[in-house]
Amino acid sequence: MKTTESHFYNTIHNLRKNEELILYDKVLEFNIYDEKLIKDFLEHEYNVESINFPFTKPTFNSDAAYWAAKTFYLISQLVIYREHRVEELESILTHYEHPKNPSSILSADLCLRFLPLINFEATIIDQEDKLLIYIRKIMAEWIYSSIGHIDNINQICFVEFENDKCINQLFIDRIIERKDKHLAKLDTWNRKIKATMGDYQNLFWKELNLI
Repeated sequence: MKTTESHFYNTIHNLRKNEELILYDKVLEFNIYDEKLIKDFLEHEYNVESINFPFTKPTFNSDAAYWAAKTFYLISQLVIYREHRVEELESILTHYEHPKNPSSILSADLCLRFLPLINFEATIIDQEDKLLIYIRKIMAEWIYSSIGHIDNINQICFVEFENDKCINQLFIDRIIERKDKHLAKLDTWNRKIKATMGDYQNLFWKELNLI
């Protein structure tokens, strides 16, 4: 594992490379050094991962990737080291301030795909924790990263996934990968999922015939 003096970077690096969460200290501050390290690393991760993207891949969005990494790191810290009042959570967990599009969605997903696991662990620790409200709000807003863990599919807007062939196919592939039966029940996705699997439906998702 590549290590640096940045605990933030080391946490995100280990998360991406080993799918493990290691928190080195209860640090909630960041600097320009952290930001450059994280953006460079996640751009490399995106370029490697996007080699297998279908159609034309969206460009890497460094701001979205960094915001997601910082948000994930902060939430992880807050789950373990809680030294802040509930009233402070909103100022700590900032919103993504730029437009959401395929580029930002896929770049943010590099880290946000691990958020459902944090949600699960936080729920075990304290089901009444107000932090869960913020975690689940982010999951509801960034649904590509939350496929398989979405509570209310009736409130989802799929416009962001309709006009770009790459993210549309990736969305379908992740529904299949995570076997999200709730999304698969929707007519639009049901047809596309079956078309994607074709003759291999019984191999990849035999239970889909029951939906």
